Amino acid sequence: MNKEEILAKSREENKNIDLVELEVMNKSKLLAGSISGNLCFILFLAQLLNTGNSNYALLAILTSYIAVNSIHKGIKLKRRSSVIFGVIFAAAAIVTTVATVGMFFNANTSV
Repeated sequence: MNKEEILAKSREENKNIDLVELEVMNKSKLLAGSISGNLCFILFLAQLLNTGNSNYALLAILTSYIAVNSIHKGIKLKRRSSVIFGVIFAAAAIVTTVATVGMFFNANTSV
C-alpha cells in the first residue's frame, strides 16, 4: 500500500467525523475507565480494611476492564507486550470471578 492509498483509506474511514469530537470521546473514555478502576480498587480496600471481608466482585470488574482494554489496544496497535499484559489480567479476572461465584455459593450454604 502506498502513501496515497493509505491517505484515501483514512479519509474514507474518518468521513463525517469531527476530529475534536473524536479526541474528546477518547479522553472521556480514558477518564471514565480510570475513575471507575480506581473506585473499584478503593472500595475493595475499604471493605477489606473495615470488615476484614474481601469483595472479589470489585476486583473481577477491575481486572476484566484492564484485560479487555489491554488486549484490544495490543491487537489494534500490534503491541505484543500489551496483549501479554492483557492476558495476565484476563487470568486474574477469571480467578476473581470464580472466587466471587464461590463466595456466593458459600454464603447460601451457611444460612
